[in-house]
Amino acid sequence: MIFAAEQLRDLIDLAVLLSLPGVLVLAWLVGRLLGVRRSWTTTLLSGVIGWVGGVALSLAIASQRKDMSEGFTRNVWLFSTLGVMSASVWIELLAKPGTLARAQTGLISIPHPIKAVKRRGRRVSRYAQISRIAIRTGSVRPSASAATPRTAKRGRSRSPAGSATLWRSAAACS
Repeated sequence: MIFAAEQLRDLIDLAVLLSLPGVLVLAWLVGRLLGVRRSWTTTLLSGVIGWVGGVALSLAIASQRKDMSEGFTRNVWLFSTLGVMSASVWIELLAKPGTLARAQTGLISIPHPIKAVKRRGRRVSRYAQISRIAIRTGSVRPSASAATPRTAKRGRSRSPAGSATLWRSAAACS
């Protein structure tokens, strides 16, 4: 149903127009609740989309009532809040991963070379530690070239008992 100019003017009053700044503050708050850093343009876009959606839905509901102004401002706030939340989430979901974050911090980042070497060294050290634990518990067998000198030197041979125990325990879990 299309409204006449008098009816639309009666519904859109100062309180509804003043709800737009409040909805923009709400859009900023929703961004904080999502835990993401967002630009002002993204916040403004989600706020305006949510507000327009809230006003449109409130107008659609008001057209079905006898007294159109009853609860109209409340519906604008309610549906604008839901619209802002929905728009914020959809903007985050539809954006390429990292594009909104890169817009905040800049396009490129150069890692500090000493920190990068230390981080790589810690990662390699951790991988070596995990590999040693896996070999010791028998969940992984070492390659023949790596195992031959150690077992020959100590005079013992590798038995598959550790790996068999692992397979039995894994089978018992399922």
